[in-house]
Amino acid sequence: MSKEVAVKKFLDQDISGDALEEFRSEVRIMKRLRHPNVVLFMGAVTRAPNLSIVTEFLPRGSLYRLIHRPRPVN
Repeated sequence: MSKEVAVKKFLDQDISGDALEEFRSEVRIMKRLRHPNVVLFMGAVTRAPNLSIVTEFLPRGSLYRLIHRPRPVN
């Protein structure tokens, strides 16, 4: 079975120390989250130069885009 995924690759791969640990901590939290209203975490690359997060693909786009798109006035 195949499934479309979304890959978020970080533009700034030159992180270390506290910032890298914060990223890894967020990945650990995402691994435990399971809720129908939260995008499904599928995996991550936690070593530079490929720091990335893999989630299920949502065809409607990002939440930011949905919230900030212009709405017609009735």
